[in-house]
Amino acid sequence: MPPPVVYMDESFIHHHYKCHNDSLYGPNDALDNATKEKHKGQRCCFIPGILDSATMDSKFLASTSPLAAKQEARSPTITIAECVRFGIEFDESDYKSILSEKLSQYIHKHIDPVVVDMARKRGHTVVFTPSHHSALQPIELLWAIVEGEVGRRYDIETKFADV
Repeated sequence: MPPPVVYMDESFIHHHYKCHNDSLYGPNDALDNATKEKHKGQRCCFIPGILDSATMDSKFLASTSPLAAKQEARSPTITIAECVRFGIEFDESDYKSILSEKLSQYIHKHIDPVVVDMARKRGHTVVFTPSHHSALQPIELLWAIVEGEVGRRYDIETKFADV
């Protein structure tokens, strides 16, 4: 039996999400009306599948690199310490932006994202499809079909089970 293929992208299925419950009221403003619930419901997640199947080889096809996620700001001393730790050459006169770019390039080339490392250590194969080419993204075609069905049936009274 061939290994299962798992298509991933930044999308999630939000089981109990209700766009009409969005609120602009601040949660700390006692004079305004109370805010409505802020959860987006259950998310279908692939990480338990990685952890639970130590012997099953799966093919994970991700549409974008997890490295594309926004990084939190670092102080120059932390950036310098990371460059030293990884053996990245730099001049003392380099600006933080140059150090950050060198560090980012090194990480992109030599360090796998945590979830990719987890999957590979458990025998899974992870493949990234090219960015910015929708015709080469199987998940985009699937989501277009799903979102089209949901969009045509959705109104305020719609439940997830109805779709």
